[in-house]
Amino acid sequence: MPWLARALWGTVSVALALLLLWAAIALPDRVPMKLDAAGYPREWGTKPGLLAALALAAACCWAMGPLARGISRSMSLDLVNVPFKARWLPAHERALRERMATDLYAVGAATGWMIGFLVLGTAVVAAGAARMPWWALGGAGVGMAWLVIQLVVMVAVRYRRPPSGS
Repeated sequence: MPWLARALWGTVSVALALLLLWAAIALPDRVPMKLDAAGYPREWGTKPGLLAALALAAACCWAMGPLARGISRSMSLDLVNVPFKARWLPAHERALRERMATDLYAVGAATGWMIGFLVLGTAVVAAGAARMPWWALGGAGVGMAWLVIQLVVMVAVRYRRPPSGS
């Protein structure tokens, strides 16, 4: 399923780039910088400050693609920390690289998904809504849950044993 994770990451990355471009054009000068858990604004700031923070967060999503591509090919595994690494190397290096690349794409896609919904919800508040809409909070929550589940599965399940039969 590495192709699915890569396709999700690519789709989310392009959508996030378009969303940030739209935000740079459409957001007003005064924007919410901090929201509470219910989506009500707590601090206001400037559009350039918000865009800088969003671009930095989006860069975390975008960085996962080149990192996954490098890991899947020839990047050194010396600095990679996975559980039970000795079980994987050298006999199952190819499978390890494929799993790591898939997981990096999935982490990037989940991060981008979450950021995208936060951008949309922030735009709604900046346009005059009293609070972030339920669909933006829900979408960001789905992205956060996806990210947490992905990370837990990576640490607790995915790297415990190399594939059998090799």
